[in-house]
Amino acid sequence: MRRASMILLGLVLLALSILNIVVSDADLWLRLVESGLPTGLALFFLVFAIHLYERNEQPDAMVVITGWALAGGAVTGALGVWLLAVVSLQGEVIRDPSYVVASAATVGATFGGAAGYYHAQLRDTASELQRQNMRLDEFASIVSHDLRNPLSVAMGGTELAKETGNPEDFERVHLAHERMDRMIGELLTLARQGVDLSDLEPVSLQAVAADAQRTVGQDLDIRFHDDTKLRADPERLAAVFENLFRNSVEHGSTSSRDGESRPDDAGEHAGPTIEVGLLANDDGFYVADDGPGIPLDERDDVFDQGYTTASQGTGIGLAIVRRVADAHGWDVRVTESESGGARFEFYT
Repeated sequence: MRRASMILLGLVLLALSILNIVVSDADLWLRLVESGLPTGLALFFLVFAIHLYERNEQPDAMVVITGWALAGGAVTGALGVWLLAVVSLQGEVIRDPSYVVASAATVGATFGGAAGYYHAQLRDTASELQRQNMRLDEFASIVSHDLRNPLSVAMGGTELAKETGNPEDFERVHLAHERMDRMIGELLTLARQGVDLSDLEPVSLQAVAADAQRTVGQDLDIRFHDDTKLRADPERLAAVFENLFRNSVEHGSTSSRDGESRPDDAGEHAGPTIEVGLLANDDGFYVADDGPGIPLDERDDVFDQGYTTASQGTGIGLAIVRRVADAHGWDVRVTESESGGARFEFYT
């Protein structure tokens, strides 16, 4: 509704212009000439509103532009009433006072909307600069602290491997390098996901999740309960599923809540079972697993950059999930699945 507020105002302005043509008692050609400017401005305002709506402009920005337009229309409309009152006190008779007020309000609303759009753009620019500064702080923290830990492990393991020649020491170095490589890749992803989106396209929830499953390449049992079309960036939506699937694997989805491994029918450890489906009333979608879940007192922290409880976790994956959701204008929440695991709900 907020995104459509500007369109509704444009329809009201156009209706006022057409109403003036209908109710005026002047000749038709004169009515058309008189209403040419307000009608043209109302049409311009409406077309611009539809353009912003289709461009997926943020709801808050649409409300700001509409507010400026209403303020501009109110000011110029009040000015028109004041001028009519002054002219009437001088004994002049105004033939179409409604035309004067409606035209003045339409002109004011159009220029007020232009000022509102400029204000919204300035506000978005300031917000983006603030987000960029925050991301720079995040990246500095990762480089100076988080990457230092596996680097220290690799350096210590290298010295030890030189002395002992033990394959386990070389393996420790290899794993440390793998973790650093993954952290660098996720850091680059985190940087790219922070940009707000404008060009979205309808994508299949199930198709994107299936592609993400193949990319992750883990022993995942993913069950799709239903499918829908979402307006989203397919690459960034895939990043959401990839990081949630990896999160299920890393955070003990293959173990029961009493700490014992769960063998499958072939005697090997079973991978996590993950469900992907739609929320009630088509409000969005969810991703749930059958792992140990996330404690209630930790659910507000899991999206923080650097927060992880897994020994090999980077603390970046769920930060990417939140960043992508914010870029789409979605709200993401963490709760408990039916099996007691983690459930991530996305309200679109």
